Amino acid sequence: MMVQEEGPENISKTSDESMRRTAFESLLGQNITMGSIVKRNVVSLDHTQTAYDAALLMIKKGVGCIIVTAYDKPFGMITERDIVCTVAGLNIPLRALLLSYLASRPLICAKSCQTVEEASAIMKKYRIRRLPVVDGDKIVGLVTVRDLAMCLSSIPENRVCRNDTSKYIKNQKNAIEELIDLVF
Repeated sequence: MMVQEEGPENISKTSDESMRRTAFESLLGQNITMGSIVKRNVVSLDHTQTAYDAALLMIKKGVGCIIVTAYDKPFGMITERDIVCTVAGLNIPLRALLLSYLASRPLICAKSCQTVEEASAIMKKYRIRRLPVVDGDKIVGLVTVRDLAMCLSSIPENRVCRNDTSKYIKNQKNAIEELIDLVF
């Protein structure tokens, strides 16, 4: 029977994992709602538009995803990665590819009254990095894994003195890694 020794590298790894878990648990204990951290600049296009229209709009607005609507209601989502992978894989011109075909659907959403913990669970369950936030049938914003990590790093007990940027950066890095681990 082989026994693994607890050397300095194993203790350090265990300590880092414990610190990340504690930081994430402190975020979850705050009961922060999605409505309070949501980004409100959501861009949308009708499902009859093309991937070319979506790509141009993403560049113009500086966003990485677009909500696809059908009859003025949220229908699906398209990301930069969706466009690149589909176009490269199918070798179809962007102007010939309708968003109704390309959009990821059904659109998985969180309610603005849901907590960060509930949103994280949704993102993990469906393995998604972007989560639209709705109020009724209306999209009020979008939250990303990175937004959740930034929210975590802004909680006072997770902040460090600004003079010690290495600890601040390490805390943010740990928060982001934890959320990515939860989603993937």
